[in-house]
Amino acid sequence: MTWRESAHEVHLQIADTVAQTLRSRGLSEPEANSLAYHIMRDLVRVFGGMQTYIPMATCIDVYEKREAIAREFNGRNTRELAKKYGVSVVHVYRILKQQRSRQRGKRD
Repeated sequence: MTWRESAHEVHLQIADTVAQTLRSRGLSEPEANSLAYHIMRDLVRVFGGMQTYIPMATCIDVYEKREAIAREFNGRNTRELAKKYGVSVVHVYRILKQQRSRQRGKRD
């Protein structure tokens, strides 16, 4: 009997999700499956038996959107960025201003 045959459905979902992500990042199927198994075991060791709420990644999504806007800004494409990321032109300028302030703070 393999571990997959005796695993709980949640364990399988975790391992499959992690393996899929690893394969999408270039790992071979055997490497991804092996690493996913070990990650799943670590998660079970830490969170096993707990009722754990995993919040949506809204704050991470917002951070990534802001970083992408700042990275893609070329001085002339505020309207394109606003349309691409579903925000107003004013919000693009606000994000760019915040990024400049953060960069200045790192230099000080």
